[in-house]
Amino acid sequence: MTPPRADVVVVGGGIAGAAVAIDLASKGVAVVVLEGRAEDAPIEGNVALTPHAIDALTRLDALPESNHMVTGVRVLAHGRSTEIPFPESLTGATVARRDLMRSLADSAVAAGVDWRWSTSATTPILDDGTPIGFETEDGQVGFKFAAIADGSLSHIGRKLGTSRRRTRPQGIAAAKTVPSEASDRSWLDVAIDLHDGRGETVPGMAWVFPTGTADIDMGVGVLSTYRDSDSVIISDLLDHWCEHLPGHWNVDPDDITNAPVIAGRVPLGDSVWPRTGPNWLAIGDAVAMTSPLNGAGAAAALGTARLAVGPIVAGLRNNDGLALRRYEMLLDEAYGDQLRIARLVARGLANPRFASTLTRVAVWTEGNLDLAMRLATSHGRSDRTARIERVVGQLARLVPEPPEHH
Repeated sequence: MTPPRADVVVVGGGIAGAAVAIDLASKGVAVVVLEGRAEDAPIEGNVALTPHAIDALTRLDALPESNHMVTGVRVLAHGRSTEIPFPESLTGATVARRDLMRSLADSAVAAGVDWRWSTSATTPILDDGTPIGFETEDGQVGFKFAAIADGSLSHIGRKLGTSRRRTRPQGIAAAKTVPSEASDRSWLDVAIDLHDGRGETVPGMAWVFPTGTADIDMGVGVLSTYRDSDSVIISDLLDHWCEHLPGHWNVDPDDITNAPVIAGRVPLGDSVWPRTGPNWLAIGDAVAMTSPLNGAGAAAALGTARLAVGPIVAGLRNNDGLALRRYEMLLDEAYGDQLRIARLVARGLANPRFASTLTRVAVWTEGNLDLAMRLATSHGRSDRTARIERVVGQLARLVPEPPEHH
């Protein structure tokens, strides 16, 4: 029996899922969000927000009041520390993940979304090969269109046919939250010359983010292109970073030792395929549009969610899933060149000698870092940054990438 159908079912109530639900509901679309977490489930960690992400959350009326504003990034490399403010007096922020998730869910409900806590989509219901609903613990939920936003492992996405392109990078990250008595909490620290305990260069970065409390988030991320990128190595890298944490954060070593570790893997750089189906599309980590060079996952989640809205509305209006092909085009226009460049650089970073040279060039002058900041955030884009991105993007298209194995 065909289940009653909502206009759109969103699988996953994270950043991307909540954002697309809010936008769709504001356009009069009947939206159901299936969120596997319980409403009172604990959520650990913090999220760094770029100026773009802050703009998007403000537009959605979902920026938590508890956010901690920061003015820029303090880049650490080869013994140097350089403060690079966000372009044109813009600000970034950090926010507790639990506060951000709560704020997004509240905004979705206020917009008219049918938000269902403790409800996971388990299996697609197919009609002649086309999904028409999902099985859940509470019964069947039907839909005309679906947005898949259940994270990097994307349980439902895999059942609908998505898979990670193995030749493209994956991020492996580990982090801790610890108390800090730092007096200056206005900068994000990012170390771009990451080393392991043997002093060898590793393709990745380390960071320290101040939060809205007396805590800081400290962590490391490494690209899967690194030959030793497994769980043991990422743990060693985190320990090494903790031992060499900049003194201005004023952290008790015992607090670092006792803090629990949050670790995970995230596909990056447009590494999930396909991105759409006959009446569904993937957003957020489920579509893997985060750049391997900056790890700005919240901005990518919000960006892909917004791009999905128009095609879904058009599909509902025309009763035709072909409208979702427009989403593919929008993704390529918004992320294609920058991710192509990022994948090219990520491949080079797998060579320790190249990685060391590149990071030294990056910190040679403040102008280089300012340019990198503008390219990474896409804010305050000058004619110069636009020209450089176009030229490098054209060059990157000429460099063959490894063959794909879907």
